[in-house]
Amino acid sequence: MVEDPGGFGVSWGLSMSPIRRKWVFDTGGAGPGAWEGGVGYALTKAALATGAVPDMVIGSSVGAYMAANAASGDPETFLKGWSNWGAEGISPPAVRPEERGFFGARFFRAYLKHSIAYVLEDRIVERILDPRNPTRLVIVTTQLRRRNGQPIGRRDMRRLFLQSLTRKWPVKYICSDYDYRAILFDSQPRTVTAAVRKLTPENIRSVIMASCLIPWAMGMPLRVDGMDVIDGGFALKVPLRVPPDAVYAELARSLQTDQTVVITPDPTGTLWETSMRIRRWNDCWDVEHTMEAGNLLIISPPRKIRAGALCRDHRLIWETFCEGVAHAERVLRSDPGRRFFDPRR
Repeated sequence: MVEDPGGFGVSWGLSMSPIRRKWVFDTGGAGPGAWEGGVGYALTKAALATGAVPDMVIGSSVGAYMAANAASGDPETFLKGWSNWGAEGISPPAVRPEERGFFGARFFRAYLKHSIAYVLEDRIVERILDPRNPTRLVIVTTQLRRRNGQPIGRRDMRRLFLQSLTRKWPVKYICSDYDYRAILFDSQPRTVTAAVRKLTPENIRSVIMASCLIPWAMGMPLRVDGMDVIDGGFALKVPLRVPPDAVYAELARSLQTDQTVVITPDPTGTLWETSMRIRRWNDCWDVEHTMEAGNLLIISPPRKIRAGALCRDHRLIWETFCEGVAHAERVLRSDPGRRFFDPRR
């Protein structure tokens, strides 16, 4: 059982720390997200204890939600969300028809909306976006466009959901009628471009919701800044890098930190570039070199996570969260973990 930490303050003075660390949160949905949340809880506690707070946290889909929790610098944000996910007595808020998914996922978007509002209350959002915050938050979303310029409809969402279902198959169904563009929302952007936007108190909750939005299962795309936006994993599942376009140039430079930890629910530790699982970051020579040098730490579960992407079982979610905490604590006690989080590095 995880003990409630009772609240942790953030030492804004840590912004002067020479440590250059980045935390990257993978996608996965509710069940894998609960495991990542447990890991994030343990890592945030350790970071506060050692002063090894991350300079940047970045995530896509549920990883964006976990990155926002980490950017608050308060482990209690992780605990608050996952200790209440699917709990009895929490009924989903009303949702419009375009926000409803299919069958059992009918109100999943509503549950997620409730959770984001409940966890990321105003004081937490203010802390995340405070310019003195030593941790910069970047959230990945995917702008969806039809190549023929026609508006997006439910038929498109069904096709994209089918594409998601085949992501693990040797032969994948890939919709060629759409363009996917990574739109990144940054809490401390140096430059705002068409593809790099600023996180604000007004848009942060909607941006997180958009990054988590599984097509069809969670209804229609969310409209953000005049764009149709869906699950960030369609563009960057594990955002170790951004596309080489000029509009990402400044952000790409800032992503090149000395040390990176990736939290992924994949028990093999495979880091897929996008949710279609075509290209692995693990196969890139510089990623392999960084791992060999001990500057890239991948934290993955020892076995397949039992809770599924659309899980609302409170007991199973809480057990999954606790498993993530226990595994992260084992990693922190291991030689690679101790070396990686040594504040003297």
